[in-house]
Amino acid sequence: LGELELKTGSRQPAIELFDRAILLDPTNPISFRLRGQAHWGQRDHAKERLAAIRDFTHSLELQPDQPELLVQRAQAYLKSNQPLSALADFEQALTQNDLQANAYSGRASILVTQQKHEYALIWLTKAIHRFSQPVDLAEILFARGCVYLEMGRYIPAINDFKQVMKLMSESPTTVAAARNAR
Repeated sequence: LGELELKTGSRQPAIELFDRAILLDPTNPISFRLRGQAHWGQRDHAKERLAAIRDFTHSLELQPDQPELLVQRAQAYLKSNQPLSALADFEQALTQNDLQANAYSGRASILVTQQKHEYALIWLTKAIHRFSQPVDLAEILFARGCVYLEMGRYIPAINDFKQVMKLMSESPTTVAAARNAR
């Protein structure tokens, strides 16, 4: 029931249902992961982000091999202004599964905030060759285009954003890529 509530966007009822599930079985990592996702969905509240981090952490303690969850926790850390924790999670997620485009783009965004633009470009460029799915390629190219833009290297940025537009002609990412390219 909690998953259904979560899928329909009813976050608070979902949280309450996951609370009950956790009371019934406090060793189930899925309940903690899903409750964390419900908390994370309420992105405007710092308290909810911390609750999401706590639930993601507990789920990872119960079942450590969850690279997708590491990426989610890393994103929550980023929103909570904890870039070093986020970077550690992105790195660990890539160690567990190096085919996660959002982990590469997340790591690159942190490297940019640390003024390590060239390092971010190197990692993103190497990552491009790992992916064949348009969504994943678009994620990497968009991140790399943003790094180029941040560096004032407009021609390569425009080229990456144009590639994103070609790959994702029906996606909201295309709108953001087109804005950045302009």
